[in-house]
Amino acid sequence: MADTNSNNTSDEQTSPPSPPPPQQSVMGFMLSNKVEAGLWLTRIFTVICTFFFFIPIIGSGPHGFYQRALISNAATSALRLHQRIPNFQLNMAFLKMLVLEDSCHYLFFSLIFLNSYPITSILCCQSVLNNN
Repeated sequence: MADTNSNNTSDEQTSPPSPPPPQQSVMGFMLSNKVEAGLWLTRIFTVICTFFFFIPIIGSGPHGFYQRALISNAATSALRLHQRIPNFQLNMAFLKMLVLEDSCHYLFFSLIFLNSYPITSILCCQSVLNNN
């Protein structure tokens, strides 16, 4: 019995603890995950522009922030669409698959209202819908 107890303790002592995973900087993470970083940055920019549209602290008028928010939302939708359907093909099956994607609808939504008169509900809808 003494032999088995001494073997168990020696096995536990020989295996060193696993080292923690190496820390990665923010820039290193963003460079290794470019699409996800782009999505994150465009979403943050959309929220900032929407905030400045509602509360015009800086700038000459809210129309510029309205357009910037919709352009940023369109960029977010395009990046999400690129994630889901990466290979472009010019055939009917691809177009059907493209139209079935929600990101394509959000992209069209942003492009349709881009040159319209600023409507508050448009920014509220695009912020809620696209961030799901």
